Amino acid sequence: MATENIIREIEGKSTKDTFKLTVSSKPELRTMAESLAAVYNDAVLDGNFNPVIEVIAEDNKETAMAVREAMEFIVNKYTSIARTECFDALKATDDPMLEAVKQLTYPTIRIVDKPGKKDGEAPKTSIEDSEKPIDLLKLHKYVGGDGIGADKNWAYKVEKLNFLMTAQKAVDLGIDPKVTLCRKSVVTSTSVRHRLPRPISSKPFRLS
Repeated sequence: MATENIIREIEGKSTKDTFKLTVSSKPELRTMAESLAAVYNDAVLDGNFNPVIEVIAEDNKETAMAVREAMEFIVNKYTSIARTECFDALKATDDPMLEAVKQLTYPTIRIVDKPGKKDGEAPKTSIEDSEKPIDLLKLHKYVGGDGIGADKNWAYKVEKLNFLMTAQKAVDLGIDPKVTLCRKSVVTSTSVRHRLPRPISSKPFRLS
């Protein structure tokens, strides 16, 4: 990490006093993320494309961290808290799965990079509202016990459906679907790698 890129003070105040990654409330986290975005933008304007600041890490120790990395850490922490709040609210309902399907998403924040509006203008990074899809399998595990849904084996059925759809996609791409039995990585014609799900049955899979 280049020491010349380290920003130790902002407006006369130590960055490690300003950016404490130990905070755990969403309002504080959002404010910190927005402040980091402002620091990042100012640094880029000054020609520093990899700014580093001194922060207080979650273990309460002082450390140097890239501003971008700190932003991502804060956004991920915010999202984790938002997801837990969402799951707690869903868990408290009579039918968590039904409510999750009706709700579909939960609010969080994200990092947005926008190019300059004019030629030669520096790109700008900001923190904006975002919606994250509810992961039913994670909710299923979070609820505990028998999980969610009237059919407690729904996750396996969805996995099997995904398995069949992946095999069919392999056929569409001209790839031998038998590779699904070995859980191989299938590389599509566009070089996008898809990790295949674990087969539900050990019986050979055949396409009609």
